Amino acid sequence: MTLRNFAGGLLHQICGVAADSAFHPKRIFLVSHMRSGSSLLAHVLSSHPEILGSGELHKNYARHGALARMTGKILCSGSQWKKLGRGCYFLDKILHPHLHPPHENPTTSHRYLLLLREPADTLASIVALEKQFGRFQGHEAERALFHYSERLALLVTLHKSLDPAQVLIIKYEDLTGNPEHVLASVSSHLSLRSPLQNTYQIQRQTGQAGSGDPSKVIFSGKILTQEEKGKRHPPAPSWAVERGLHHYSLAVRELLPERV
Repeated sequence: MTLRNFAGGLLHQICGVAADSAFHPKRIFLVSHMRSGSSLLAHVLSSHPEILGSGELHKNYARHGALARMTGKILCSGSQWKKLGRGCYFLDKILHPHLHPPHENPTTSHRYLLLLREPADTLASIVALEKQFGRFQGHEAERALFHYSERLALLVTLHKSLDPAQVLIIKYEDLTGNPEHVLASVSSHLSLRSPLQNTYQIQRQTGQAGSGDPSKVIFSGKILTQEEKGKRHPPAPSWAVERGLHHYSLAVRELLPERV
């Protein structure tokens, strides 16, 4: 750890502890897998006047003091601090296995949005991303499938550990196919004073690698349908899609039994 990183972390901790003590904010954890549309939904959420967010923070909430550092990092990023008020929400998304949501207790005010996407487009997008950054050369499809299946299993496990009142399950295909309905459900789940809108603000970290979706589509400022986006990536190998569909079907059976 560099001195600069240490100083930044200390600043986030101090700011976060002070803000948490004064305003008692609530938390939203958007938990998903890579290429699920999480950046899109996070942009919509963090554009709401009651929700503060700053992309993907890469925090492990199993560690002591992580919630305060979450608060501090968001407040020190851009102009989100202007929305700070009693009872506001702080937002982060969790997409990777080495990062964990916080341990729960019966009095928590955390809310969880579990987002999943069908395998064909998800795996194609992950493979394209890995090729773009030159990772796992020759094994991109295997890596994509491993990540996808692992994350779906984690969503099921997490869902079982939480109070149903804390959790909302969202399918990417519903979000892009009928955004008004899905955003109304999210607004109700979070008890927002004004509804979420199908528009969002472009933030300082929008499109930056490591903060979320690095593609140009994220700069559209609204939720696009699949038709508006068009086909963006070559298809993933059929064997990977077939295995991914098996894992997806198992997850949907557990998370959305009424949809089976």
